[in-house]
Amino acid sequence: MKVRDRTDYIIIHCSATKADMDIDAQTIRNWHVNENGWADIGYNWVIKRDGTIEQGRGDNMIGAHARGYNDKSIGICLVGGIGANGKAESNFTFAQYEALSALLAEMKQAYPQAKIIGHCDVANKACPSFDVKALVGA
Repeated sequence: MKVRDRTDYIIIHCSATKADMDIDAQTIRNWHVNENGWADIGYNWVIKRDGTIEQGRGDNMIGAHARGYNDKSIGICLVGGIGANGKAESNFTFAQYEALSALLAEMKQAYPQAKIIGHCDVANKACPSFDVKALVGA
């Protein structure tokens, strides 16, 4: 895996799982490696339903989370984002939003020039199932 030499974006994702699926970074890593054939988990960070923040790929590593942006971005994934009907739904917990806020503050300290966006801002997807711009006040 290659090291990222710039960080222009912090891209927020969802795992596209239902609220009752309390998965972790290792579960997503297994999916990405075993089902997609990738070298590792695509995201740099994963935020579990209880707000636990887990490291995915190393913070300085190029991820596999947003085609065309991987070499210049950090990917943060919140577990959830799909309703019982299988459609996009903002079903994240308060603990996840608190953890995301703390992690974004940390990321902005490390990468002050980086723009915080949702995956939907660079791909034709509903991910992360909420309005990132409204969340960060952009």
